[in-house]
Amino acid sequence: MLKIRDISGLVLCLVFFPLVVSAGLNLSVLPRQGGSSLRFRNVLPGEASEEEVTLRISSQAQGRYQVTQRLIEPIVNEHGQEAGPEALVFYALRGSNFTGSLYQDSPLWLGRGERVLYSSDQQGSADSFVMAYALDTSKLNAAGRFRGRVLYRLTPVGWHGTEKAAVLDISFEARESFDLEVETSSRSKRSLRLSTRHPEDKKGYIAFNLKGRLGQRYQINQRINQAFENERGDKLSSDVLQFLVESQKGSSGYSSWSILPDKPVSIYTSNQAGEGERVLISFFVDSDKLAEIPSGLFRSYFFYEIEGEGSLIKRVPIEVELESEPVFNFKVVPEQRGGLNFSVLGPGQPPIEKEIIIEVNSNMHTPYNVVQQMNQPLTNEKGQILPFENFKVKVIALDGQEGHFPYSRFTLVEAGDTLLFSSGQRGEPARFKVVYSLEAGEGAAPGDYVANISFSLLQR
Repeated sequence: MLKIRDISGLVLCLVFFPLVVSAGLNLSVLPRQGGSSLRFRNVLPGEASEEEVTLRISSQAQGRYQVTQRLIEPIVNEHGQEAGPEALVFYALRGSNFTGSLYQDSPLWLGRGERVLYSSDQQGSADSFVMAYALDTSKLNAAGRFRGRVLYRLTPVGWHGTEKAAVLDISFEARESFDLEVETSSRSKRSLRLSTRHPEDKKGYIAFNLKGRLGQRYQINQRINQAFENERGDKLSSDVLQFLVESQKGSSGYSSWSILPDKPVSIYTSNQAGEGERVLISFFVDSDKLAEIPSGLFRSYFFYEIEGEGSLIKRVPIEVELESEPVFNFKVVPEQRGGLNFSVLGPGQPPIEKEIIIEVNSNMHTPYNVVQQMNQPLTNEKGQILPFENFKVKVIALDGQEGHFPYSRFTLVEAGDTLLFSSGQRGEPARFKVVYSLEAGEGAAPGDYVANISFSLLQR
């Protein structure tokens, strides 16, 4: 687990000032823990805790009095963000007074509205009561150092005394826990492995499990530190790998499959509270691009940067590997089933043409040759033959690929090996047509003649 921010205790400080209304009344505020401030100790992020304050009134008054409370300055952090109305509540502890009447014994938000906390008996007797203040960190809208001010008023009721006021400064610090766990489909925290070997290996993911809450909006940026490169120095184009980002609470501009950008981009933005969640970044190798991928083991480094309010919180490097399995094969597609069969009716028959198509698929990036082997002349079912000089061949390029075609015009087929196609130095895939022409010639016996031809794909 990667620690992004330290977990700090949450400290709520209430700084009070003695209130003197007249010679007959005064008020003192005594935190339960002693001292002049109220501290919340060992409060974990996401939990709640409370402490108590005793308000003690000494009196030689001429009649009734009451104590009220209201928030005169909102509780905000150093960035001006409010803690939220539900984060800090108060209530009077029932039964903590002796003679007068105690109000607000149910939790209430600490707001700007004035609340009567206590009303004395008719004689204005001295008394005391306990107020509880509860902080719920799960309700905070933000993190930081918070300050606010509460006004207490001690007011004579029904007699002409002088009203006075005292201000209570409230402050607390909230540094929320925000942890990050990283996992990949390769069961590693620091690497992702993809391959063209099997269909399931062409897909993978990187998952960020963000826990806790940052208390502010954050984003995840993706940066590719270097292009995918194999041991031969071959590089992959950026459209070979596609990705998408999935989340529940935040938002992303890459919620559908997109080409992997080669520049830094923001791939995820949290909600305003910066809540944690699972951000899933999925990848797949585009099958339509496989023919363009050279063989070898390609490596790149992705950097994911978590930023909040323009500052870097965490940088996570991930090594991404793409294994491109060597491909070196070809197929021969005849014009019709049964191969190269020529039906000869007899001498004087016009030339008979048959075609085949040869497709070569290679990502080896090395030159190759396509060779034809024909060791016997055409033979019919009775064993009768047609000599080689009756049989011609020519090769036609179909896709404009690079390479050399020795037989661009009809040329007599020779016994043994015949070079049909020679690739360029990069050994690009090829697709071409081979056309055979048979002339019956004088003395040709009728029958169905078969050409026993084989083909080889050879690296140079």
